[in-house]
Amino acid sequence: MMGSMDIFTRLANAVIIPAAVLDNPKDAVPTANALLRGGFDVLEVTLRTAAATDAIADISAQCPDIRLVAVGTNSVAAQAMHKAGAQRAATGENAVVVNCRNADIIVGPIGIVIADALLGEITPTMATAVCQSSATRVLIPVNHCENYIVGVPDQPIGSLVSAAVQKVKSLCAGEGC
Repeated sequence: MMGSMDIFTRLANAVIIPAAVLDNPKDAVPTANALLRGGFDVLEVTLRTAAATDAIADISAQCPDIRLVAVGTNSVAAQAMHKAGAQRAATGENAVVVNCRNADIIVGPIGIVIADALLGEITPTMATAVCQSSATRVLIPVNHCENYIVGVPDQPIGSLVSAAVQKVKSLCAGEGC
């Protein structure tokens, strides 16, 4: 935990805000703990699955050192995440576009670079912003919503997030590609 720093300061200082797409609420706490072990205490849980609000509630209750931020493409999703336990909520494609400009590393499911992916949540503008960002992208190979990564075995989301955390740590240590 970063001490008494408020959530606005923490978000402003965060170079990386990992995003998690959780299909099973049982993956929520292990995923959050994997991120904490990797040095991340800010987490975006996307509201793209039926398990998301349960996952947010579980993380909020069991991982007090994680600061959950609800970032959705619509206010209903963001409000549901806020109600489930996220400390702050924001919506809209502009938030994605603006934050992509200044990010050093962007972490998320592979769908963040595919227009109309993730049940239509990723707009062409959002996908373009992620793709054209000068940030390094660490993409999690989630087979979801008519987009499949061939040759990548299905793994629990917690394992995928742990691998992404390790990659980000190596990038931050200057190990590069």
